[in-house]
Amino acid sequence: MIRRALQWVVCLVVAGQAGLVAAPIETLGSVEHRPVADLDAAWQEALAQPGMHWVGWTVDASSGRRAGFECRVVLGKGHQSWGRAGHSPEPFETLLLVEVTDGRVSEVQVTESNCLIDARGTELVLWSGISTADSYRWVDRTLVTSGDADHREDGLAALAAHRVERATDRLEDLAEVDPVEDVRHAAIFWLGEARGAEGYAALRRLESRLAVDDIAEALVFAYSISEAPEAPQRLLDLARDHRASEVREQALFWVAQAAGERATETLERAVAEDPESEVREAAVFGLSQLPAEQGIPALIRVARTHQDPEVVEQAFFWLGESGDPRALELFAEILRR
Repeated sequence: MIRRALQWVVCLVVAGQAGLVAAPIETLGSVEHRPVADLDAAWQEALAQPGMHWVGWTVDASSGRRAGFECRVVLGKGHQSWGRAGHSPEPFETLLLVEVTDGRVSEVQVTESNCLIDARGTELVLWSGISTADSYRWVDRTLVTSGDADHREDGLAALAAHRVERATDRLEDLAEVDPVEDVRHAAIFWLGEARGAEGYAALRRLESRLAVDDIAEALVFAYSISEAPEAPQRLLDLARDHRASEVREQALFWVAQAAGERATETLERAVAEDPESEVREAAVFGLSQLPAEQGIPALIRVARTHQDPEVVEQAFFWLGESGDPRALELFAEILRR
């Protein structure tokens, strides 16, 4: 699930630009533009059309972060990305693209309106005039409640990308009660990735209600990708204090990526004090992921002083992988002995 969701993030950009008008969608191939007064009626017409074809429409984008990659969507072949990372000043909207084959949904793409759409070799109709609220209801009814697991996960990506307040509540509900693990984890992922401060608040509420496996496998990662300013500290707190070793282990894995300089103290404390060897080793790995000025001295201290041979072995391994001159000096010192 996480891999699939990360593929969306490359080109699904979920930051709103309220009050700005997005540039026209850039396309390759023959594309028809059609105004739509009633989404449900247009959808029934699309289902009645034989063969394979695509329909698409734009909605207001959720407020959250954006990756800012230039991208291309080749219909039928997914996303490609290239070029600059960072933030683009150009306004954009969420763009939904749905492939219909003989009366059923066969593929869904969720991207941004300033992504190049390559429709060569296929039929694409871009609808206009669809409200964000109507689109949200369509996504929830048609995709999120689908019997197809992939369509459900696509639906969650689309749901999260709509600038609709109740989308956060819907994702929170699915994260807790859906019987399918991949759906729960996708809902948790999008709360962290796409829903900003509201999503972080939902994650904090879920923390006391989710099973340990869901926290370790999905919620910890959602904290690591959240742009809420409180998220890095919460990740540190879980790494230090959570009762479940698998949660501490996963939190330590992501702490170095998300918490910056504050991570060093937490990781060293876990190496020194955590009662579980797997957690200690995860903390050593976390130290290896820190910037060299923090990580290398900490790994050297572990290698010199720790009493657990397996932890020391891990520290030496990551020091060797670093190629840092300070690590080489330590190896030379040991050889001289």
